[in-house]
Amino acid sequence: MMKKIICLVLGLLMMVSILTSCSSDGDVIDDINNKASRLTTTLNLWVITESEVVASVSDLAIKGLDPAKDEDELSDEEKAQLSALSGEQKETLTQLLQIRQAINKITKQKLKTQVNVKYVTEAEYYTKVEKAFVDHEAAIEAAKEAARAEREAIKRGEIVATEEEEVTTDETVINEYGIPELKYPTADDYQVDILFIGNYDKYREYVDKEWLVSLNDKLENSAMQISYFVNQIFLESSTYSSLKYAVPNNHTVGDYTYLCINTDEMEALGFTADKFDSLSIYDESFYQFLKLVKTKCDSTETAAEKIYPIYSESGTLDLSLVHYWNFDLDSDQGYSVLNQNKFSIFGGIFSNVADSTTGALTDRGDQVTFSNLLKSDSGSGYSDYLENYLARRLEYEKDGYITTDANATAMTCVVKGGWELKAEYEAKGYDVYIMENPRATDSDVYSSMFALGAYTSDENRAMEIITYLNTNSELRNLLQYGVENVNYTLSSVTQKNEEGIDESYYYAVETENNTYKMDINKTGNVFLAYPSCAEDVFEWEYGKQQNLDATTYPTLGLYFNLTEYQLDEKSVRIMNAVSERLYDGVISKFQTKEDVFAFAASVPSGNNVTSLDMAKFLLEQTGNVMTYKEGGAEKQFTEAELAAAIVCMETNKIASDDNALQSPNALYVDWLTNSGVRG
Repeated sequence: MMKKIICLVLGLLMMVSILTSCSSDGDVIDDINNKASRLTTTLNLWVITESEVVASVSDLAIKGLDPAKDEDELSDEEKAQLSALSGEQKETLTQLLQIRQAINKITKQKLKTQVNVKYVTEAEYYTKVEKAFVDHEAAIEAAKEAARAEREAIKRGEIVATEEEEVTTDETVINEYGIPELKYPTADDYQVDILFIGNYDKYREYVDKEWLVSLNDKLENSAMQISYFVNQIFLESSTYSSLKYAVPNNHTVGDYTYLCINTDEMEALGFTADKFDSLSIYDESFYQFLKLVKTKCDSTETAAEKIYPIYSESGTLDLSLVHYWNFDLDSDQGYSVLNQNKFSIFGGIFSNVADSTTGALTDRGDQVTFSNLLKSDSGSGYSDYLENYLARRLEYEKDGYITTDANATAMTCVVKGGWELKAEYEAKGYDVYIMENPRATDSDVYSSMFALGAYTSDENRAMEIITYLNTNSELRNLLQYGVENVNYTLSSVTQKNEEGIDESYYYAVETENNTYKMDINKTGNVFLAYPSCAEDVFEWEYGKQQNLDATTYPTLGLYFNLTEYQLDEKSVRIMNAVSERLYDGVISKFQTKEDVFAFAASVPSGNNVTSLDMAKFLLEQTGNVMTYKEGGAEKQFTEAELAAAIVCMETNKIASDDNALQSPNALYVDWLTNSGVRG
């Protein structure tokens, strides 16, 4: 009762404030409506929660079931619902109501929009979302059928047509405290206005089913806001069939591969960084420089005076910028068939920089070749992959080029990690160069996006909510953490900024009784949310800087048009099987660069080499095992079928016959040409 009295007093004070600001002949309700620039609307926002208890009471919170209400204020149904809840569920429901109220305080005041957040666990999320779409489609068809039936009844004279009055102003209601407030419509349970999407397969599936709204025109309207807060990489990467259907949530992209050079020692040997063709340990001119350093190191007797060619913490090196055309045709993910990091005989080596004149980085849609990595490109000698990558990496790793001693002096350090490593190695006296920029992959971009449902009640209003999740820190933190001092408290750490001034950085600390659990990567722009611990405070700052240097993987978002074309799956499966056996039985067993060169010398070379010659060679190397897997079963292939698979992998044009089986290379070129990935 005291709560009601307090609220009533506050309400009366608000009334007085409104009345004194109104014209003499106006009333409160008219004033509310006159100030409204648009009608109220209610949207459903579907998200994944990490808490089963949150998901279990999500719909009850939307309905406004309040455990704090007095018994005499509850209906019999509400009493029954509350009695069925556990203590934890009641506490969670109370917290969700507070979060809901706080979220809608923002969206109602700023956007005249009420948001129902529908929390679902990851295990059930896509099933429930898809059922909602299907139910909505059924409701639409039922409404159409009812309309048809009504028209027929009018024609038969069974009923009289009535004119519907168009609603042009918002309705108002008097709340329980006697205060007029805007009325918000009820959203159907199956209404999907805004939805989270966490993988590329679902993204493509929902677009193909016409369940998502194209955002191209809407992004034009909010481009200034979103582009300021969201890295352009994410926005560009959401293109599918030349259109954008989602806004990926901003977060840190990939890792750098840094090449840190001891410039003083380099110059003492008469070299400067600008003399090399490229700053990569796999570059021929840089390789020759490291050989010289190695010779000098070997001849230095005193350990303290040795300058090692390379420092690597693990003692190993990655094959940077090598792409493999390996396909997983049995994945549960369906569309994600590319395993670009798993060895295949066919692949491509791409550059970090696509245009040396402008410094533009290799990006999404820049073509990667479908080359036989074992064959020399020129038809003679050794292949670039075998000689300049495999052989050099083994030479570095096995012939004493690398030290793992962090205290030893090294001419170069090859390190992989975040933006903060640059300052760390500069402090050690190195000049730091980027051998490979951070690259957004499918898992980076498509693991966290928000999209508009095709049957949303208001596309523009729903887009405003997505924009707020990426630009408004208050709403962003409410969805992630809940209400401050209820679900979390703030703590801080202090660090000097670039001007040397102490600056406080805040992070969220969960309260003891909090039951609200959300994954920070699934609720909006990561950098707008408070970090969840002191360590992450600086990760946030590093990540923002890192994204300025980031680019995209060339095949990001690659999909094959399997509706119009048929993929030659048998050839792909055969090539996968042979590639796996060649790697496991031969390539992975190389111990020295001489092993690589001995193998390379045996690869059929010359302009007259046929696919059958290559097939015979591969079978010899893999013990003449001639099986591949399909549907979990082992199937046989012939030498001729392997030769045909090699031809298939090299073919880059779509076959004109409607029933032809297509090469993955041809489908890749088709994707480059028709999907809009080149901008």
